Amino acid sequence: MRKENPYYFAAGADLDAMIHLQVFGGLASGICPTYSVSDDLAKRVQVKLIKRFKIGIVTGETTLRIPSRRFFARWETGPSTSTEVLAESIPLAICRLAILITDKHND
Repeated sequence: MRKENPYYFAAGADLDAMIHLQVFGGLASGICPTYSVSDDLAKRVQVKLIKRFKIGIVTGETTLRIPSRRFFARWETGPSTSTEVLAESIPLAICRLAILITDKHND
């Protein structure tokens, strides 16, 4: 089990390296694509997860009044269950959710 809480991962090189390794199977050494800050690269992460795990992922902006966490990514696991992550941006929300999904499927 992971010591860090994926719900609070910061955007940046460490998270990008985890995504590169866990989602795309790439080596975590060297320079990784900036998945956690790029809309286009985060969309690639989302599409890869949907195809690989045959799951539904929804993203959007919340109506909550939490300015620093206005965006969400939700993994719909069933009619009455889902896992949702809030973040400062859509790419960060997708990347946080990607870590949760890959951790769950690798247990």
